[in-house]
Amino acid sequence: MANIVYIATSIDGFIARKDGNIDWLMEVPEAFREKAEIVTGNLETIGDSLKLKGFNNLYIDELVITRIPVILGSGIPLFAEMGMEIKLDLVNTEILNKDLVKSTYIRNVTH
Repeated sequence: MANIVYIATSIDGFIARKDGNIDWLMEVPEAFREKAEIVTGNLETIGDSLKLKGFNNLYIDELVITRIPVILGSGIPLFAEMGMEIKLDLVNTEILNKDLVKSTYIRNVTH
């Protein structure tokens, strides 16, 4: 089973304000509320929570990034320093509701 991560960012690449606030995000549409889970907190706490649910290693097969048309100017970046390079291939980009840009990437296993 593929591990697919869906995440939203501001146009300048932030997933939250510096204090972790995500008030700038749009509300999750009714049709997706039972399928979506908003996870907040520091990475260590989130990691511990995932381990309790049986996820020992986080491996991403597919990454879906939706860019929201707002520039935050500062905040928590989508990717912090990871110490390694991960190659991705863009497989699809679409415009949603005339203002959101959704891009789908898959892990490039040839590199």
